[in-house]
Amino acid sequence: MMSRLFFVLLFIFIFFLIYMIGKKDFFVPNLFAKISKKRVITKKWRFFYRSMRKKDVIA
Repeated sequence: MMSRLFFVLLFIFIFFLIYMIGKKDFFVPNLFAKISKKRVITKKWRFFYRSMRKKDVIA
């Protein structure tokens, strides 16, 4: 029972890895660029949300 679950999870992991490498977004520079870009967007939204809260636009 346990070995069957292990092999199924291993197969899913290998398939996911091949899929990500095939998309070419898995390579390290692109991945870091996307993560940092997402972080910058999150900081901008956080600042926007705080400024709207100070102006009492958002409850």
